[in-house]
Amino acid sequence: MIKMLKKQNDTLHYWEVWYDEDEKTFTVHYGQVGERGEHFTEKKKRNVDVEAHMEKLARQQTQSGYELLDEDLFKPIVIQYTVDGSDIDADLDKQDEVESLMNECLGWTGNGYCDGSDYGSGTMNIFSFTLDQELALRTIRAELEEHDLLEGSIIAYLENDQYISAYPTRGEAVQLI
Repeated sequence: MIKMLKKQNDTLHYWEVWYDEDEKTFTVHYGQVGERGEHFTEKKKRNVDVEAHMEKLARQQTQSGYELLDEDLFKPIVIQYTVDGSDIDADLDKQDEVESLMNECLGWTGNGYCDGSDYGSGTMNIFSFTLDQELALRTIRAELEEHDLLEGSIIAYLENDQYISAYPTRGEAVQLI
């Protein structure tokens, strides 16, 4: 996968390409960070080198002002749930569902990805990395609410080496356990 960004006026735009080995297709996805954007697929032609083709597409975008994404731009967000361990299977199913939702809602809006989770000591934490935290916080809250997963959650962002709550209250320190 190749991810690129450009700032136009005060708006951040994304462009990315990836290859699906099973389908033998390239997907190009682009838009404004925080919005679903557009995408199209292109069938791989015979004897085409996958990496070389993606790099060629990316080079074309540099002419429009896009630059390769600097991973240091990502900012962490965590979703935390308290768990009592009485139904571990249900907890882990919920954890998998939230991870999948975060990958979908952040990925298709060009605003990040889910980086995994942990479970234990009475909590379940789902970690994501985002480009625009404020947009991501709104997207995450809406997505969790739409799927009836907002209740019981704490959503927090990292600031000065401390997680700070954004939901349900704003501005309180959050301990990751």
